[in-house]
Formats: sequence, structure tokens, C-alpha cells
Amino acid sequence: MKENILANKSRWKRRKVSYIPLLMFVLTTGLSSHSFSQEINSEDATLCDTQEDIYFSCHLMGGRIVSVCASRGATATTGYVQYRYGLPTSLEMSFPNKNTPPKGVFKFVNASEGSVNKDILKFKNGDYTYIIHQGYISGLAVIRKKKVIFRQDCISGSYAFISRKARQVIEEIKKSEEDFY
Repeated sequence: MKENILANKSRWKRRKVSYIPLLMFVLTTGLSSHSFSQEINSEDATLCDTQEDIYFSCHLMGGRIVSVCASRGATATTGYVQYRYGLPTSLEMSFPNKNTPPKGVFKFVNASEGSVNKDILKFKNGDYTYIIHQGYISGLAVIRKKKVIFRQDCISGSYAFISRKARQVIEEIKKSEEDFY
């Protein structure tokens, strides 16, 4: 019993310390306490509808969410997969604009090397390549003309991993140089 109390006490200390950098960020950037508590308490929030499968979703700094959603039962040639970015109250981007099967639009890459595991969902939209990655840290990168123009890591999210369904539905391609920007 005493060991359990000590184990819980030391676990509490680790949790308490782990929130200090996030708290410092909130205090130094002027974010309101409302947005801070909303990000902490709503890590399960996604941009997917309740009738959709969640292929990936996580919260980024500033409260934005990146989600990859699919119709239930989607296959490579039926249903749809859609990337969404923004806030639950205001979607800033969705791709593709209409419900489209994933074949030829989205790609899956196993970019693991050695003991480092990295999986990627990616798509091209004009000159831009969007890379949703899952590894030790998950996140989003946007590349234009071989330059990273946006990169953010996930700060929370129960779905910050590429789902097994996504791997079964989205075409797998070999890793390339852009997967490591």
C-alpha cells in the first residue's frame, strides 16, 4: 500500500512538471485561460463528423486542429477521405473540396529507418505538399518548392496516430526525400 502511494505521488509530480512549459507558453503569448482549458479538456475533439472514421486528428498550437476523416466503409475507390484544418467553429481548409475516393489523391508512406518508426499520410494541392506524420512526435508539415513553409507538432489528441483503417484504404508508396524535410 505504501509503495502505491509513493508511486502515485511521484507520478503526480511528473504530471505537474510536464504542464509547466505549456503554462509558460500560455502566459507569455497572452492566450486566454479559456482557450488553455479548452485545449487541455477537449483533446478528443476532431473536425470529423460522428458518422465518419477518424484516420488522424490532433491539436496544434493556437487551438487549430488537423484531421483526416473518411466515410464509413471507404475503400480506395469508394467513399471519401478528406483533410481538414482549422477550428471546430471555422474550417480554414478542406481537401479535396468534394467527397472523393482516396485513390490517386492521398498516399501512405512508411518512412521508418532503423529503430525510428515514422508513418506519413500525404497529398499534393497545387505546388504544396501536405505531410501528416506520426512517429515519436506527430504533426503537420507543408512543403512548397522543396522548402518547409509550415511545421507544427501535435500538442494533444487521442487520435494523433495514423489509423489502421487508413493504412488499409490509402495507397502505399515508397519513401522519398520530401518525407524527411
